[in-house]
Amino acid sequence: MYGIDRASEKIKLKSQVVIVEGYFDCISAYEKGYENVVAAMGTQLSIENFEKLKDLVTYSSDTGEMIFCFDNDEAGHKAAVDSINKLRGHIAINVRKANKKIKVKICFPKSGKDPDEIIRTNPLEWEEMILNSQNFIDFMINHYTEELLGEKNKDTFKFLEIIMPFIVECSDELQQGNYLKHISKLTTIDTDLLKIEVTNNLKSKFRKSGKILSDNKRIKEVIYNDEMTSEKHFLALLLEFPYLFENVKDVEEFYFSDLHYRSIFNLWKEKNKVIEKDQIKVDLKFIYDDINKYISKNLIDNPDLSNDIELEKVKNRIAIDYHKRKIQETENRLNEEETLDSKDE
Repeated sequence: MYGIDRASEKIKLKSQVVIVEGYFDCISAYEKGYENVVAAMGTQLSIENFEKLKDLVTYSSDTGEMIFCFDNDEAGHKAAVDSINKLRGHIAINVRKANKKIKVKICFPKSGKDPDEIIRTNPLEWEEMILNSQNFIDFMINHYTEELLGEKNKDTFKFLEIIMPFIVECSDELQQGNYLKHISKLTTIDTDLLKIEVTNNLKSKFRKSGKILSDNKRIKEVIYNDEMTSEKHFLALLLEFPYLFENVKDVEEFYFSDLHYRSIFNLWKEKNKVIEKDQIKVDLKFIYDDINKYISKNLIDNPDLSNDIELEKVKNRIAIDYHKRKIQETENRLNEEETLDSKDE
């Protein structure tokens, strides 16, 4: 990385670093008084250099900016994309989880110019470009929208496979909601189905099957988690024996880890009864079909227990599973904090 020794003090003061491709870009920046600039020397930024720059931009502030400004050509765009993909895990820690956070942004000179030319011929344009630099997730979405969601060679699931980890790992809850709405418009996939993928934290894989299916059907088959047997068993008992619903009104919606099951149970609680399949909206009917298959296999029959006792048993199991998840989440968070603390030391 070129220029780090000269730029380090200015980076600390501004809590901002601009990363360009080559040393000519750097030299021009210094000559015009922009001293918080370093050069990646035409390639991806390494993890080691990312960590160095992170420490500098957060030296005097709890929040710092790291701005990639590469040449506005195919090689420059590829270098930016490759850098972000390579650094995703490290960016995630420093965007969401670290005590000192960084904002990672991207910008390119207009009219095909490189930073060197912009700085020498029009410093005001350079300053405006840096000021209006784009959030890295927005940049990645725009880049892969052009590459994977065009009329030719459209590959919605490759797009989701690349973009969803950024949204899950690198954005907060409010940002996630906005991004999912945007992606829903781009892909025509229901926002609720995308939310389930965030909730499941990408445990499923978008390319589970090579079959050619419609977007929604394929997403449902892949995202839907058939391992939530306790939750399915609970709903199956209620669907088969609706009179038992009076016994479970105290069950909290957040006990359900699967959002499809949670949506069904919420609907029943709102109506104060078990609702028949023909009374619900289309995008949840496939859950009823799945539960009915479960019932048809006699998986809810337990000759040793009455129906109400069986339901109480499953209800308790769901509650226990919920508390186990919360304990695991707490342990994971503490482990992450310990890891970050050890790095700081």
